[in-house]
Amino acid sequence: MESATLQHNSDVELLSFTLGKLKNRSSHKVAKKILKDNNYCLFTLGNRPLAYLKKQYGLTKKQAKAIYTTFAMARQFKEHTSADQICLDSYQVRVLFMAERLRELQQEEVWVVFLNDHRGIIKKQSFALADTNLDDLIKIIMANTVEYKAPHILLYLNHTKGVSEPNETEIEFTKKVVHYAELLNTSVLDCIIFAKDDIYSFKKNNKALLENSENPLP
Repeated sequence: MESATLQHNSDVELLSFTLGKLKNRSSHKVAKKILKDNNYCLFTLGNRPLAYLKKQYGLTKKQAKAIYTTFAMARQFKEHTSADQICLDSYQVRVLFMAERLRELQQEEVWVVFLNDHRGIIKKQSFALADTNLDDLIKIIMANTVEYKAPHILLYLNHTKGVSEPNETEIEFTKKVVHYAELLNTSVLDCIIFAKDDIYSFKKNNKALLENSENPLP
């Protein structure tokens, strides 16, 4: 039951981001209603016609299309789980790729995904924070970046308690990874943190940190 609740909360957060700002309405409340009306089923939502989404929830064509695209991708993730078929080229896809795995963790971890020029996955690795010295971890990440010849990397963290906003240690860790990655001509596309009820993206919330790592967020 708790796992289902966490999944629902994360889906609401993703849909709220997809909707963007709504005039005189809370995008979070609208997102929650849309998912509830569709039994929190991504398959159902991804199959809804654009006309239904526009009329039923008073959305613009652009907003309805964004919902359809995002959750159609989620449906495809369920149908095609092979990592080599996934291209992590947008925030929505990056969240969907790791959301279920990170929601289920009982300990806090760092996940590193090494990507090729097309944002396809070369390799992904995880490290338990309780057992890892962060400076040593940075050295491992850089060594693996060289070994895999990865032009891009993605960082993921999870918080088992509290909100998703990063603490000072996580901010400093991400800054160092960005710095050393740039020396290797590798870009850090984002550091995404999952918590119980929300998601934090360095790219969205702290663009100055990653401003030289990639073009603006898709």
